[in-house]
Amino acid sequence: MTIGPACDGISTEDALFELERVLKSRVFSNSRRLCRFLRFTVEYAVADKADLLKEYLIGSQVYDRRPPYDPTVDSIVRTEARRLRNKLKQYYETEGKYNPVRIHFDVGRYVPSFIHIPSNNHIASLPLAAETGVVGGTNEVLVGVTPFRDLAQTTLSAAFAKGLSQEIAQVLMRRGVCSMMESNPKQSADCILSDEPIHLSPDFRLEGSIREAEGGLSVMVKLVRSNLMPVV
Repeated sequence: MTIGPACDGISTEDALFELERVLKSRVFSNSRRLCRFLRFTVEYAVADKADLLKEYLIGSQVYDRRPPYDPTVDSIVRTEARRLRNKLKQYYETEGKYNPVRIHFDVGRYVPSFIHIPSNNHIASLPLAAETGVVGGTNEVLVGVTPFRDLAQTTLSAAFAKGLSQEIAQVLMRRGVCSMMESNPKQSADCILSDEPIHLSPDFRLEGSIREAEGGLSVMVKLVRSNLMPVV
C-alpha cells in the first residue's frame, strides 16, 4: 500500500519505519513533545486521514489544549511545527543523511510528505576520516554491511542480529565512512564469509554472526576486503 499523492510512491511500511528511525535518533532523544507531534501526524497521514490534520486537532490531541482553546490566540502548534521542521532538517543533515526515505513538512502545513531519496545519493562515497581506525588513510571507501547471520535462532538473537548490523552501518556513516546494507546474503550456516559479490562492489564488507554463549549471546565480526581477504 502506498500513501497519498505527495508521498513519492512510499509504502505505509516504509513511512512507519522511517518514523521509528527518526523518533529513536539522538537528535530527537530529548524532544518528547516534538516526537508526539511527529508520530501523531505521520500516523494520521498513513491512515488516510491527512485531511483532518488541522491546527485545532493537533493542539487538542497532542498538546492537551482544552476549550476554550483558540488557535488564533494560542500559537503552540505553529511554534512547535517550526521547531519540528528545524529538528528534521538537523536530523537529515546528520544522522539521517543517507536514509532512503525522508519526512518533510511544508511551511504552514501539518500534513507530512514522504520523499524517496535516489539510491545513488544514498550510497555516494565519502572521504574516510583518518580517526575512524577502520582502514586508515584518506582514500574514499564504501563499506558493505551484511546482515548478521543468526546461528542461535531465538527471538532475541533474531532481533539483535538485525538491529546490530543496521546500527553498525549507521555508526560507520556518522564516522565519515560511507556504508550500505547488503540484501539477501548467500551464506552457509558454517561460514560467515560469502563468495557472492555485494551490490555495487564495495571496497570492504563487514560480516558477522550471532551464536549462543553461556549467559547470553556471542558476536563474531569480520571486516573483509573486496578480494575476500580479511583485514581484521
